Amino acid sequence: MIVGFAGNVKAGEAYNRHPPRESLISVNDDVDPITPQQVHISLVGEDKMRISWITEDHTPATVHYGTSPGKYEYSTNGTVSSYKYNNYTSGEIHEVVIGPLTGHSTTYYYWFGGSSPEYSFKTPPVHLPIKFVLVGDLGQTDVTQSTLEHIAQSNYDVLISPGDLSCADTEQTYWDSFGRLVEPLASKRRGW
Repeated sequence: MIVGFAGNVKAGEAYNRHPPRESLISVNDDVDPITPQQVHISLVGEDKMRISWITEDHTPATVHYGTSPGKYEYSTNGTVSSYKYNNYTSGEIHEVVIGPLTGHSTTYYYWFGGSSPEYSFKTPPVHLPIKFVLVGDLGQTDVTQSTLEHIAQSNYDVLISPGDLSCADTEQTYWDSFGRLVEPLASKRRGW
């Protein structure tokens, strides 16, 4: 269940998902080996943001960022790692913590260099209320897609997904498809 705070759902009302279905949705996995994918952000304390992404080939863990589109006043480096699980080998996992970020409700634009697209996020507001969306057990079905579309139409500040995200059940490739599926929201809102 998603408790809505904006959009078509009023505070305290519930948005109930449709019953689960067995069919998995298809997520485009035809990407260039150096193009960032599965981009997501998460809060790190009061004034920092962790930006994570995957590439198939090794690329630098560098984020360029600033408060104007196309103008990146700052640049920060991070780490690159990977892991193996049975017959699965992950892509290159990049993690960079940027900040300190100044200003409340300030939009920051970030870019990984090369031909990557520009992303953006907004810092949390200074005054209450802060609008949260809480969603769990998303899976990867057509119902997942309708849930993500509903969330995208909401005016929220922080997205929290507490667990059981991809329903991978030891199928590691499902984590990759899930990361691509949620990237449009996870790259803009804090909390993933």
